[in-house]
Amino acid sequence: MRSGLDRARDARRYWPYLAVSVCFVASRWLYRHVFEIEFDATPISSFIQYMDPWFIQHDFARSLLYLHHQAPLQNLLVGGALRLLGEPTAWVALEALYLLLGFCTVMGLLHVALRLGVQQGIAAGVAALYALSPATVIYENWLLYHVPVTCCLVFSLAALIRYYRVRTFGAALCFFSTIGTAALLRSTFGPVFLLAALSLPLLALPIGAEPKTARKTLLKAFAVPFALLTLNSLKPQLLIGHGYGETVLWGNISAKMRNQLPGGELARLIADGKVSRTTTIFCLGDLNTFGTLRIPHPPTGVPLLDMERAPNGRWNAHALEYLLLTDKYYEPDARYLVSHYPVAYLESVVHAVLEYTRSSTEDSMLPWSENYQRVGRVNAVLDRVFFRRQDKSLGLLLFGLPVLLAYGVYRVLQSRKLASQRCATVALGYVLVSIGYVAGVSLLISCGDFSRYRFDLDPFHLLLLALLLSDLRRAFASALRRASAPA
Repeated sequence: MRSGLDRARDARRYWPYLAVSVCFVASRWLYRHVFEIEFDATPISSFIQYMDPWFIQHDFARSLLYLHHQAPLQNLLVGGALRLLGEPTAWVALEALYLLLGFCTVMGLLHVALRLGVQQGIAAGVAALYALSPATVIYENWLLYHVPVTCCLVFSLAALIRYYRVRTFGAALCFFSTIGTAALLRSTFGPVFLLAALSLPLLALPIGAEPKTARKTLLKAFAVPFALLTLNSLKPQLLIGHGYGETVLWGNISAKMRNQLPGGELARLIADGKVSRTTTIFCLGDLNTFGTLRIPHPPTGVPLLDMERAPNGRWNAHALEYLLLTDKYYEPDARYLVSHYPVAYLESVVHAVLEYTRSSTEDSMLPWSENYQRVGRVNAVLDRVFFRRQDKSLGLLLFGLPVLLAYGVYRVLQSRKLASQRCATVALGYVLVSIGYVAGVSLLISCGDFSRYRFDLDPFHLLLLALLLSDLRRAFASALRRASAPA
């Protein structure tokens, strides 16, 4: 029979989980009943990330197979729910799933913070702040890939920490599989990111593990997710002769340059035939806007590739013609602009950094959401707290994010000297690699919505903050003890 002392120890150990759980449940009730937040499923009907519902109903499996600029899992998740449950049951099920993923993300953030030695009060406070954030709630009720991706990234970190505790094949497989799941939800991730994640435990094997056995375990666990991601990346090239995500890549770079060059300079380049008129057109917009630049092609027999519009009239952003336009116009135009105007490209990256430090609700898509309007006053208050600047960047993030990254690098360099800190070293290394990878890919390629892309990594930023605050508290307590010690 458990003694009162054992129960007291359990209470001290688990109170952060209980406290944050209560905070999560209470805040969700508040947002639902006071702010009237509702689940927003409208992205499936208008966003380029989704195939049109017509393809889900009439050619689902083949359409998934021929996606060429989006990872398939988000479409499989939403389309599968619609096929199996129909409307409106599918929306209810997806709403419940997103709420569960949001809760798991909050609990995962708390768990990894405690595992890495953050003091309980600080860990609980940071996790609660993330749970209470209106941005978190808006994304949790917005049918896009961000909440599933964020949950996968947090759980991959938890799996990595567990691998260092148990050193089993199952734990390693869980680590690489959760990363693979994130990559199949959002095309930013992929084989390169998985390789970077593999390099960290390979360079710092768990203490007490036999090196050859540990490396073999890691490579075996890595092999299946890596093969699946590689196949997904090669699939468009194998099926339709075009690379994965080419339209998004070159179209975004072209748009970055268009946004940075003076209008007169771009018009002169178009008039001189140096670049095409596509530099002024959204790369995945309505094909009618391309006019005489359009490129007809023989039918492939795949509706997703052949149809300019779905029968409901919505343009089909997954048509093959976008890839043909990319080959002929967007790729050569982007290469020309970057090579001839490198300073303008660098200026676009600097501008992107400022946008990256905006509120994650500062997005080109979110203002159309009714949920965004409903928490507008709360966001306005938070903008003042975070010192919103004239360019909409938040002064606290503009200063704070570099400080957190510098602190993370310092912690890694300090802890790597101690074998006992190997788990923390690799975990923090993974956090820094993830932040650097997403920030780098977004800032160097994307033409906008940078703060929305940062949202996926905000739990990692908060984890660094929790570690920093915990270290500062320990240092302050140590300084007080030294000052109060007798001479």
